[in-house]
Amino acid sequence: TAAQAVAAVMADISKVSKDAKSGAGYAYRSIDGLINEIAPAMHRHGLVLVPSVTQAEVTPMVDRKGWVLAALHVDYWVYGPDGL
Repeated sequence: TAAQAVAAVMADISKVSKDAKSGAGYAYRSIDGLINEIAPAMHRHGLVLVPSVTQAEVTPMVDRKGWVLAALHVDYWVYGPDGL
């Protein structure tokens, strides 16, 4: 089942390392780093993550010639060998 596959992936992954640094110098785990680290175990156990943007807010940045600030809320659906 999908739940068994998630448990198997969790058993394969001991930790996810911090892969990015903020402008203030502290390290954190980015969503890209997380996905890259868990993807091999997910493939082995037949899991697929499907992102879905549920909310988006785009705000022009003053004095930044065409730049915008985009804030997204993303849900991730997990599909396994038996579906959702």
